Amino acid sequence: ELGNERDEMQTLIDCMAEGVVAVTDGARILRTNRAARELLDLPEAGSDAPVASIVRDPELRAALEESAIGPISAREIQLGDRHFLLSSRPLDAGGAVSTFLDVSELRRLEHIRRDFVANASHELKTPLTSIRGFAETLVEGDPPEELRAQFVRSIYENAIRMQNLVEDLLDLSRLEAGRWETELQSMPLGPSAGAAWAPSVDRASETAVVLDVVDGDLKVLADPQGLHQIFRNLLENALRHVGEGGTIRIAVTEGGAGFIEIAVSDDGEGIPAESLPRIFERFYRADSARAREVGGTGLGLAIVRHLVVAMGGSVSAESELGRGTTIRFTLPKG
Repeated sequence: ELGNERDEMQTLIDCMAEGVVAVTDGARILRTNRAARELLDLPEAGSDAPVASIVRDPELRAALEESAIGPISAREIQLGDRHFLLSSRPLDAGGAVSTFLDVSELRRLEHIRRDFVANASHELKTPLTSIRGFAETLVEGDPPEELRAQFVRSIYENAIRMQNLVEDLLDLSRLEAGRWETELQSMPLGPSAGAAWAPSVDRASETAVVLDVVDGDLKVLADPQGLHQIFRNLLENALRHVGEGGTIRIAVTEGGAGFIEIAVSDDGEGIPAESLPRIFERFYRADSARAREVGGTGLGLAIVRHLVVAMGGSVSAESELGRGTTIRFTLPKG
């Protein structure tokens, strides 16, 4: 009967998501559950093993030894890149039982939130500072007409930059919260790419940049507004980084498993290899100084990734410094 009760107790604690470690009053391991062994990388040691002999991490070892002396209330410990919330309570027969809650994902989200607030504040502060400085000069002084027009133009451009940033933030927030509803329909890619390119035609003609669309008559199953925004973000991004007389190409091919692959490539400055894995992160820029000089909010590729995934596709990037960049994404075949 005692053996059955012991087995039932072990089965019960093995089913818990939290890690459980029971120690004796002499700081020897009495019992662990499966979650504790996985979370804390503990060996499958038998009962009565000293804590110091099987726990390698010094912070964890000290916490378990301390729990044998007195209770511990909600202490956070870090093991490598993972964070755990440790609590312990004494046992009536001596010793203590400690629970470990993995809060790594919570800490990661908090870190993302802090970075997001800091980056958004920085991106808003830059145009606001320019607007305030030029406006104060116009209010307090009487600059020549040519200089006045230059200041007004700078105020206007920075106001547009702030408006674009706020709109992108709202779009990204809606996508991440799952409030964007797709209305999928079969549609050709060429017209959507052409409509997205239309606002950039004048700017492209100034630098003799051309757009080449290959096999744009293939159809995909996509949301028209979402597809338009994907092309607009990718084409504007490519136009900012391609040199004078460069080429931006959209190549459409039939992929496997009922998908169409779309590659938007340019022969511009390219992206360093170490920056490539992070370009779909919010506000990440491979070259911050250059990116702010040519404009952009730093949110375009993050929005593209969310839109493509929401429509059932995937997205990736290829680039070589000095030889251009290619953004590939797939969508279901129309």
